[in-house]
Amino acid sequence: ARSTTSWMPPNVGEGRELPSVSVGTASDWATTRRAAEGVFVGVLPGTELPDQVPQHLECDVAGEPVYSTTGDSVTVVYSQCPDGLVVERVIQVNQSQLVWVQVRSEDGATANRVLSGVQVLGLG
Repeated sequence: ARSTTSWMPPNVGEGRELPSVSVGTASDWATTRRAAEGVFVGVLPGTELPDQVPQHLECDVAGEPVYSTTGDSVTVVYSQCPDGLVVERVIQVNQSQLVWVQVRSEDGATANRVLSGVQVLGLG
């Protein structure tokens, strides 16, 4: 299932929508309780990386935030989830915009392949 609708980031005013794309094995992959895999990528305003990414209480283990050596991204891995793992990554793409990537996958190798394939073009 694929969706290219807009989304309302939590740090913007009511009614302000920004670009996003969502692709998954089911249309409700991000909210379903059954096993499903997918990726969400959304643009949000921000001048610095957040101190915290979305939490996943359904997962037993929350990893420590890992910052890139260039300081332009932060990644947190949530493991021992009902359907595998969830990876949250936030990337600073320019002085006023971030890109949020969420990957739900059965395994870390797949999640890493997806994350390494994410390219942000046209926002810098």
